[in-house]
Amino acid sequence: MIEKISKFLIEAKFQPYPFLKKTLNLLVNEYEFNGAVITLIDAASAVPIPAYIAINSANCGDVYKNYSLKDEMLQDAVNCGSVIHFKRDMIKVSKSTLNNYLSTYKERIIIPIKYEQEVIGMIDIISSGKIKENAFKIVDEVLPQFYPLMHQWVKNYHSQVFSNELLIVNEIYQKINSTISLEKLLKLIVMHAKRLIPCDLCNIFLINDDKNELILKVISNFDDPDLKKVKFKIGEGVAGHVFETRKGLIIEDCENDKTFMVLANLPEIKSMLCVPLIAQNEAIGVITLTSKYKNAFDSRDYDLLNMLAATVSMAIHNTRLFERTQKKVDELSTLCSVSKTIGSSVNLEKVLNLIINEAAMALKADIGAIMLLDEASGELVPKVSYGLSQTSHHSLRYKMGESLVGWAALKGEGIYVKDVLTDSRYKSKDSLNYKIKSDICVPLIVQNKVIGVLTLAVGYLKPSFNDEDMKLLTSIASQAAIAIYNTELYEKSEQKVRELTTLYEISRAIASTLNLENVLNLAMKMINQLMNTKRCSIIILGRDGKEINARVSQGLSEDILRQIKLEGDESILNHVLRTKQPLLVKNLEQEAAFKSAQVSRYSTKSFMSVPLYIKEQVIGVINVTDKMDSSSFNEDDLKLLVTLANQIASDVDNARLYEMAVTDGLTETFNHKYFQQHLEKDIERSKRYREDLSILMIDIDHFKKCNDTYGHQEGNKILRKVTAILKSSIREVDLLARYGGEEFAIVLPCTPKSGAYEIAQRMREIIEKSDFVLSNQQIRITVSIGIASFPEDASLQFDLIRKSDIALYHAKKTGRNRVICFEPEIAEAHSTM
Repeated sequence: MIEKISKFLIEAKFQPYPFLKKTLNLLVNEYEFNGAVITLIDAASAVPIPAYIAINSANCGDVYKNYSLKDEMLQDAVNCGSVIHFKRDMIKVSKSTLNNYLSTYKERIIIPIKYEQEVIGMIDIISSGKIKENAFKIVDEVLPQFYPLMHQWVKNYHSQVFSNELLIVNEIYQKINSTISLEKLLKLIVMHAKRLIPCDLCNIFLINDDKNELILKVISNFDDPDLKKVKFKIGEGVAGHVFETRKGLIIEDCENDKTFMVLANLPEIKSMLCVPLIAQNEAIGVITLTSKYKNAFDSRDYDLLNMLAATVSMAIHNTRLFERTQKKVDELSTLCSVSKTIGSSVNLEKVLNLIINEAAMALKADIGAIMLLDEASGELVPKVSYGLSQTSHHSLRYKMGESLVGWAALKGEGIYVKDVLTDSRYKSKDSLNYKIKSDICVPLIVQNKVIGVLTLAVGYLKPSFNDEDMKLLTSIASQAAIAIYNTELYEKSEQKVRELTTLYEISRAIASTLNLENVLNLAMKMINQLMNTKRCSIIILGRDGKEINARVSQGLSEDILRQIKLEGDESILNHVLRTKQPLLVKNLEQEAAFKSAQVSRYSTKSFMSVPLYIKEQVIGVINVTDKMDSSSFNEDDLKLLVTLANQIASDVDNARLYEMAVTDGLTETFNHKYFQQHLEKDIERSKRYREDLSILMIDIDHFKKCNDTYGHQEGNKILRKVTAILKSSIREVDLLARYGGEEFAIVLPCTPKSGAYEIAQRMREIIEKSDFVLSNQQIRITVSIGIASFPEDASLQFDLIRKSDIALYHAKKTGRNRVICFEPEIAEAHSTM
């Protein structure tokens, strides 16, 4: 046996762990143990050396699973140097203890290994049979020859540990002087503290600026944001007690210690070591080590942590001092930067964004906004924000005196709240669902007049605002207020220039067209551009003033536009038409007279509606809502819209007069004169670009008979319905005209004869299948269509019309309800008739 163990020693090259492992495996097999552990003990601390533990658990299940060096029984064996022997049939030991240490086995024995009256190791054996005799044989006969070597290993280990400790302390000293970041410094300290003293967690608390609370600054192995909220008052908990007394503590059993306080979201803590951090004879914080085992720390650990605390305390103090100094420098730099950046632009929105960004970064805010006073509504309205979505911050509107923002504006003085939940002025809407802790609001004042409020907030992961923050933000706000005021003056003057320019552009652009729809669309586009709005609609009445003739909009869907009617409730439209007066609504929700208005359609509640006049007759209405900046309309806006309306009304009237001149009154299609003018231009264009062009001549079959049978009023219904079908069957580039009587003409640019034939056939089939009811009788209506194409059939206008007419005549002569394309043979047959 001894020879085999000696051989193991040579094979292991005198290395402790390989030797212990092989020796242990031999002993377990030789004496038929179920399992065993052998370890060497650090004589200086009486703690098992982690690197020198060998375990054989091949035949003992989970007994040695999670083998704990801090186990109370193991500690007793080491500290007292006594044998601990468990047997299944022991009476004086509780069943739970036996089950814990024996599991399903019969015996377990823990024997200290001694050399020169000093405990240098320990052997722990478990078996289903009797083990006492063999266990002592190992300790007294087999292993003694190797005890001197084991003792030397222990001494070498202790020297190595001491050397490593000195290296770690020196390394800490070198590294703490290489960083000026407090966060990095604290992380370095806890990392090296864990290297120096084995523990589960290491954390550092530092005293706050008010010197009334210890704030958890760093904790090893955890990145839980909630842990950063942990704080203790002076004298509270272990950290508060150590800080107050300036004396370190070793707590061997936390469960039975009155000063210990359990923290949520942390692993179980059973023992703790805590020492103060003292710089320039003043306590600045504490450093704490914790363990999930009882009695995990001893006096040597205490001395090591004290030495570490003395080494790092001044570095922490200097780093905090540097950060405070740097903060002052940053504040001055920020003020200079604010002054420089806000003077670099004359665009109000850009200036506001520069201000809020500079302020938020200077105070390390999470969210913020600049609210300007809307004189029309008397409310504070958000203009720009920081950390908030563009859609969400628009809901932040305050009356004077409402919430912290309104209070700052009403009183004309700044305010900061360390915990918003403790202040009754705070409203839940202030945070827009952000979890904020501290809020600061400073009024923007120019010439003793409040023009807005600058507000910032932080969440629970950052420190609350303080007096220094208030001073800095007040300085920023004083510069910002002047910049905002000057920029607003500049923008107002620019607005006047834009208004005059836009009026000129509207006149010139609209004067270039006599098409009513084009006039309306141009006018609407100019209004939105000039008034900086999202939504605009123009309603034009028919000649009798009793129905809507035309409607255009920007920002409203076609469905909503079609729902606008003249009859019904006292809507805004009907009110303006009845009173013939411009209307300015600053808040629709507060206007009981317009309950029928669909407020949910609009992003703002402000609205303007202005009538279009011609010779004291209202011909239409312009509606405008939803400013881009979400502000309310004011009297200046209304004056501008009235001026625009006067110009637009004149242009609409001209377009309507022109429309009357070129439009057939019954069918509301173009008349014969306009058809001739338009066809001439289209032929010239087709010649220039070498494109095809076709015309359709359409005649309603037996229309005279319908007129004679049912009367002209019923015949007019047929004309209107056929017109509607033809309109729906052509493109926007095509032209439909009433050629005369029951005859229609259609011009199809860029269309060869084959394409024209397909279109004509589709029209003919739709009309044939449509229901026509005259005098309560359903009748069948059909059409005959003749087609001629340029340049295939004719190159001159009159010739093209003549040949399409010949094709139409042929269609009627050959049976009606058909489409005929011009061919030379048809012309010959026509000439002989």
